[in-house]
Amino acid sequence: FYNSFTLLMMELWWRTYWWWVLEVTPNEFKKLPIPFFEDIPTEKLDIFYKKNLSSIEDILIENDKYILWTRLWIPTSTIKKIQKIRRVLLDKRLNKKNILK
Repeated sequence: FYNSFTLLMMELWWRTYWWWVLEVTPNEFKKLPIPFFEDIPTEKLDIFYKKNLSSIEDILIENDKYILWTRLWIPTSTIKKIQKIRRVLLDKRLNKKNILK
């Protein structure tokens, strides 16, 4: 479920505690919009090992390209907006000072 759209929905729909902990209960998690594809090639699953992606941001960028753009045909401009909104909400939740960077 690591894509910017799904994580954005988590930021928008569910509650935070102590201004930084996002809590999603199992019942709430079931309602998340998670794209599912049965026919993902094995090579695509190996990409994290081959590219040595280490941060969640790197993983999201790679998954967004494949899930949101290649599989769901969401335009790149829309994906960039989704990524920015998710980042702003995450930064706000984590009390970052420069949320509009």
